[in-house]
Amino acid sequence: MATPAQKHFKKEMNKLNRDGLNFEQESIYYPVNRKKRSNRPWWTYSFAGIILFAIMFSTIPTKIYNDLIVNKHDKIFNYLEAHREYTEKSDALLNQHLTVTPFPSAVDLASLQQDKTSLNVLLLEAEKLKVPSAFKSHKQSFLEAMEKRLFIITYLEVLKKTNSPYNGELTQHINELNVKKELERSKLMGIFETEDIDYTVEADGTFIYHLKTYYPNNYNQ
Repeated sequence: MATPAQKHFKKEMNKLNRDGLNFEQESIYYPVNRKKRSNRPWWTYSFAGIILFAIMFSTIPTKIYNDLIVNKHDKIFNYLEAHREYTEKSDALLNQHLTVTPFPSAVDLASLQQDKTSLNVLLLEAEKLKVPSAFKSHKQSFLEAMEKRLFIITYLEVLKKTNSPYNGELTQHINELNVKKELERSKLMGIFETEDIDYTVEADGTFIYHLKTYYPNNYNQ
């Protein structure tokens, strides 16, 4: 409870305040460190919050789009890498027998039959290969080329067993294989252009393509 002296002092202070002398900050009846209320309009805080929100979320659509493209290109990259491996392996299995001379005496039948089995296994694996929707027509051409390689190596086996030399029919089958390979390449270029994938064709005929992907080497050589 305030003493008579304190009551008198408070009364005097109130009188001075009414007379225009503000001793509030020095008064023992008021806290010394009273915080002044900000005169800043409330809407400035709302506006600043909106700006911050916009900055935080403006990059989200771009990130989502990039993630979708990267995911799509990763599937394309995996497919094209598998396609390259199957093509190179099946070509190697066949070509080593096409270059043997003199034919058929210089050809080893056991080796020929083993490579025929290996080529058949590659074809079965390639048929199960997951393919991006845009590359379905290319996969069909790719498989047709592999089937033709298997047919030719089977034909070579028949020639060896019958001790028959190369003939015009074998040449025709090789020409058909080259046509199928060219059709496959043509379809691949068409898909690259449709999908807006940058690519170049090297002097030796190989493709170099550029994709958005998590892989460090996202191109084919």
